Amino acid sequence: MHIKAFLVVVLCGCMMLAVNATARATGNFLRAQAALAISERALGDYAEAAKLSLSELLEDSRFSAPLAAANRAVSTEYRWYFHAVLAAQTLLLLLIALLCSRWVVSIARRQMPATN
Repeated sequence: MHIKAFLVVVLCGCMMLAVNATARATGNFLRAQAALAISERALGDYAEAAKLSLSELLEDSRFSAPLAAANRAVSTEYRWYFHAVLAAQTLLLLLIALLCSRWVVSIARRQMPATN
């Protein structure tokens, strides 16, 4: 009984880690897409902008206002993606925890001696 319950808990822990890793990878992908969208909206076809770092771009008056406006627009556009990923991750983790606890309890109940 102890080994079965332990294996169930380990399996569920691995599934939780997989859900977290997938959500983290999705969040990183969304951040990269948002950064690309911000740079495309704000900088357009400025060839000299590609040579400058972000801090240099923010200090330059030609680029700071468009970058701030593009950041606000893209942030509102991508916000619901981040919320959807967070909600899906939370629901999956709760579902895995619920199934794991039910599975462990059923294993324990089957192994308990009957008391009459």
